[in-house]
Amino acid sequence: MGLSIHYSGKIKDYSLIDAMRTEVEDICKSLNWEHQLFDIKSSTVKSGTSNPVKNTPYDVKGISFTPEESETVFLTFLPDGTLCSPVKLIYYDPATNDLMIEVVHTKTQFAGPDIHIAILKLLHYIKEKYF
Repeated sequence: MGLSIHYSGKIKDYSLIDAMRTEVEDICKSLNWEHQLFDIKSSTVKSGTSNPVKNTPYDVKGISFTPEESETVFLTFLPDGTLCSPVKLIYYDPATNDLMIEVVHTKTQFAGPDIHIAILKLLHYIKEKYF
């Protein structure tokens, strides 16, 4: 049996991503957690169209981090502010599974209870301040 965290949300204001990312980056550095920053490289978002938008991993902005023995935790957002894992966007088809990308998960089974609890506390803190 695996132990995972499933989370979803939308940032209060897209302009808050930079502040959230800086704060999470500082936390990661203090805990020696590997992390990666994401910036939009080429957006495929077209406003004013009724066709489903096919977002790509290049359309996200935010940060991911990987505590020891845990899978990566993504705090990355689409241009509309929805939390999304860039990994899920690789095989994403907006015509058939648009809700699938809105739930992010990470397995913490092998990280131990302290890391699992630390991630939950960080997610709760981020939610209260930025979501």
